[in-house]
Amino acid sequence: MVVGILLLLLIFCTCSVDATVDEQQNVDSRKPPPHILFVLIDDLGWGDVGFHQTSETGHDRPEVKTPVMDRLAQEEGLQLHRHYVHCSCTGTRTSLQSGRFPVHVQTTLKNPEVPSSGMPRNLTGLAEHLKSANTSYATHYVGKWDVGMATPKHTPKGRGYDTSLNYFEHKNDYFTQECIQSVCCNDHIHRQDKPTIYDLWDTDKPARALQGSDYEEFIFQRRMFDIIDSHAEQQESKDDTQQQPLFLFYAPHVAHCPLSVPQSYLDQFDFMDDDAYDDGDACKFKTYTIVGPGKKQPKHSCRKQYHAMVKLMDDILGSLVERLKRHGMWENTLMVVTSDNGGPIDPQESAATNYPLRGGKYSDWEGGVRATAFVSGGYLPMHQRGKILEKPIHICDWYATLPALAGVNVRKNDEDVAADKKIPPVDAVNVWPLIVGEDGGDSMNGEVCLQSVPPRKEIPLSKHALIDGHYKLIWNEEEMVAMAGWTYPDYPTSHTKGKDEIYGQMLNCSTGCLFNVHTDPGEHKDVSKSHPVRVQAMKKRLEELRKGFYDNDDRGIDSCPEEYADEDNKLPCACWMATNYYGGFLGPYQEVDLLPEFLDRVQAK
Repeated sequence: MVVGILLLLLIFCTCSVDATVDEQQNVDSRKPPPHILFVLIDDLGWGDVGFHQTSETGHDRPEVKTPVMDRLAQEEGLQLHRHYVHCSCTGTRTSLQSGRFPVHVQTTLKNPEVPSSGMPRNLTGLAEHLKSANTSYATHYVGKWDVGMATPKHTPKGRGYDTSLNYFEHKNDYFTQECIQSVCCNDHIHRQDKPTIYDLWDTDKPARALQGSDYEEFIFQRRMFDIIDSHAEQQESKDDTQQQPLFLFYAPHVAHCPLSVPQSYLDQFDFMDDDAYDDGDACKFKTYTIVGPGKKQPKHSCRKQYHAMVKLMDDILGSLVERLKRHGMWENTLMVVTSDNGGPIDPQESAATNYPLRGGKYSDWEGGVRATAFVSGGYLPMHQRGKILEKPIHICDWYATLPALAGVNVRKNDEDVAADKKIPPVDAVNVWPLIVGEDGGDSMNGEVCLQSVPPRKEIPLSKHALIDGHYKLIWNEEEMVAMAGWTYPDYPTSHTKGKDEIYGQMLNCSTGCLFNVHTDPGEHKDVSKSHPVRVQAMKKRLEELRKGFYDNDDRGIDSCPEEYADEDNKLPCACWMATNYYGGFLGPYQEVDLLPEFLDRVQAK
């Protein structure tokens, strides 16, 4: 027993993260910093891409049409099989932009009208680090934000992006850009007495001219074409020493609900109309119009709508790659693609499948936190293309890795940024050596121990889940662990028993369940009884880590007039600002320098 404990302690000590390692390690200083295309896909299931199809699922599932991602991942890229994220949108997005684990910045799904949604104002954003490089990046953001909007500092512009075209909340309407989830919104069903509020923002103002002009993903696509074209044109007049790299962050709305898609893409999946693909109409609960308002609506078919959306997004990725190639930029581009969490497995919300992984979005099972992810692009070394990386990476690690390619050490830059000592320091490590296959790691009892390179071995997923190397502890002393079932390859179907088919499957992990997620990614075998020492050590470690967990409680000063709220109006300041200041659009509502003419009008009233 003593020998076992000593051995376990040796593993913990030898494999710990060295936070002092130079973040610029293994970066070739002779190469110019790459262009970066970062794609953060919303609610993409593990089993919903071609390159994750196995002999068990069948390689010819006609509903899975992702030829662009399949090529970029399998032939031209490096698949990241253990790329971890938070189990829901906001935690992942704040983690990436702040360089902290979600448990150190944000784990809730607060709506943007809540001041503490997103990340605290005093943290430095990813784009700000890229702009601080000796060769400053041009930085642009397009798509879903979900990192807060309380103050101008919370917006993409406030976080270092030169331009942005984004919506702030968890989701909006694909065709009209009406906001859906915020309490400020007319949600199509309930708040019919309230004015319609839209959620589409153009850098520092409402995107009034673009609202309602097209399917949202096409609006985003055209903006990205303009960004790439304009950047290439600006560089034509510069010599090699003056070239500026491009950082384009694309956060598609797809494949998040509502399951809305243009008719032309829905038509490509007409083969799914027969009985073999019948999955009922559960998704109509969150999908008010499938092909857009004012049009004849087809029958709800959740999987058909979902996979048509994924195919549309795949085509857009292909068009961006072609645009970069047209301008000669692709060969010096690093493309990172990842989902923000696993696919939702409530048929009322989505039609994703995470097969063969367990669970889904909102859970700490691998189906909720193991993202579909890969890196590609001409900047990726040839010897790494076509391979699969099985070592763990966390979404926050890109915060250190991407700036390191431009010679920026984010830890040194962030030493004094968090005046509030409650906020933990940067968790991100530079994983570029893993990406290029120069990790220098040694194997020890099946564990990969990286001593000369920053490792990513320990990942606290939540207060109830901890990853340590190959192992994951699930431990909930308070209640049974839900969502303990598995989706099947063709999910959902008309035989799916609603949300509870998987949500309703419970597992008792009150004393700790342990899984080797390297050899058993589907989490079928609980090995806690055969590894009691490891279970106790991981429980003790998780208890210690919990003491340092932090969830954003930052709050600024409302910009609304003091008398804006009365007995008839108890909505948050964000709602008042959306209606009265931004003319029907969500936007910042604290610490805003209000226009003098607006203040004059308010005082006159």
